[in-house]
Amino acid sequence: MRSRLTFAKSYAILVLSIALVAAGPALLLLGIGVPAIRNNYWMSIALTGSGGALAIAHALARRAWIAWILGSAAGAAAAGLIIILLLAIRVPSGAGVPRAGDHARDFTLTDAHGAPARLSDIYKSDPVLLVFFRGTW
Repeated sequence: MRSRLTFAKSYAILVLSIALVAAGPALLLLGIGVPAIRNNYWMSIALTGSGGALAIAHALARRAWIAWILGSAAGAAAAGLIIILLLAIRVPSGAGVPRAGDHARDFTLTDAHGAPARLSDIYKSDPVLLVFFRGTW
């Protein structure tokens, strides 16, 4: 009876560690439109890292080869996902970004009625304010 409980506990710990490893990227992907989640990406890294640490600790505590294999695989997956998260979240450098007061290059877009609107033509008659909408509307 004791070995069944130990096996069940061991299996539950392993499932929990794998779930934590997967929860980090899933949280970030599902919550990318929510600024509180997108801007605090450390939560995703913490979830993934804690799952990997739990999997490795579980593998070290158990002396079974299957625990070593699954724990090592979950730990390696956690390390890989953390690297991917860190690379995916990087903000590009500001080199080449126009500053306030800089003149915009001339371009042509279609207006709300489908007619072409050129920046230089609009600027001749009225002041122009360029606004860029990021993310979801």
